[in-house]
Amino acid sequence: VIYEDGVIVVYGHYQRKQRLGEVQAQRGDYIIHQILNTEKGNGKAGDVFERFFEYIDGNLWLCVRDENERAIRFYEKVGFEKEGKIYWKSGELPGTVFCKRKFDFFR
Repeated sequence: VIYEDGVIVVYGHYQRKQRLGEVQAQRGDYIIHQILNTEKGNGKAGDVFERFFEYIDGNLWLCVRDENERAIRFYEKVGFEKEGKIYWKSGELPGTVFCKRKFDFFR
């Protein structure tokens, strides 16, 4: 967990390959579990996110529900690209897998 400038980032570090819907993260990659800006609208989430990305040494993944358009716009703004689909609740809840790449070895 990282807390800086009112922004909370909860993340994990993969110790082995991990399937995320239709795609696969590699050993050493990272996953964002949650981002929360406690001071909504202050514009600091993007800055904290960029500093976090500079700190890590692998690709950064996340999954988001398709209905969460605001989050999707934010992720695209900070450099994430759509990589594939994921479904929760036995296929009833569709989502998108995003990745911000440090390395393109596995593309």
